[in-house]
Amino acid sequence: RRSLERSALVLSLIAFSPEILLTACALGLICYDALLPERKATIRWIALGSMVLMLAATGYVAANMQALAGPHFAGALLLDGYTTFARVLFGCAGILVILASWDFYAERSVAEYFALFMLSLVGEVVIVAGTSMLMLFIGIELLAIPTYALVALLKEQEMAVEAGLKYFLLGMFA
Repeated sequence: RRSLERSALVLSLIAFSPEILLTACALGLICYDALLPERKATIRWIALGSMVLMLAATGYVAANMQALAGPHFAGALLLDGYTTFARVLFGCAGILVILASWDFYAERSVAEYFALFMLSLVGEVVIVAGTSMLMLFIGIELLAIPTYALVALLKEQEMAVEAGLKYFLLGMFA
């Protein structure tokens, strides 16, 4: 029985390895920036590489879809064609967003931006893969909370901080 539970957990971890990798890379970006603050230019490359790594893991999972398709993590998340399509769509969109913001965040607080953005992408996939209202709620929160901070990220601009506060209050009361 225990080995069966372990193998189910391993299959679940493999099935959702793109999201696990993206979360680990987002947290790694924050740690990298804290330990090496003078290397801001490489953070953009790490973020781009993280998105490519997420798409590569998605390709691996899609190639092994027959063995991995179905419910995972005790039925909380479902791996199917829609989840795979959402991963590819959000991953490609994420790469385009990183490339579009490449020059704007050249000298600003880049690690926070890219880490929050990647965490919001994880929330998007959890929304698609969730099988219950609880997972839908967790996915929406994983999407919304980083975007509250993203709106107010440019702390030197009063309008950005005000917009972030208004967005947070709107989300809290909605």
